[in-house]
Amino acid sequence: LKSRNSGVVLAVCSLHYYCGTNSNSTGTALGKALVRILRNAREIQYVVLQAIATMATERPQLFIPFLADFYIKATDPQFARSLKLQVLTALTVDDN
Repeated sequence: LKSRNSGVVLAVCSLHYYCGTNSNSTGTALGKALVRILRNAREIQYVVLQAIATMATERPQLFIPFLADFYIKATDPQFARSLKLQVLTALTVDDN
């Protein structure tokens, strides 16, 4: 999960998400790794946001600690805005 290659990180996170355990420590590590590679180039950002949006609909607790990373910035492209809104909608609960 600490690889510099975004494809490797995304593949390992997807594997853990679909085949791994549902523990809090693993979930936090997955969320942290995906949010870290979210800051890369736009092409990578689209693929990672798409994966995060899919994961956040089923297990939002993975990304709730990183809620501020999904705030929309004025410089975000249209695809990033719509995917970030989708993630923020999935992360919305009564507590926040």
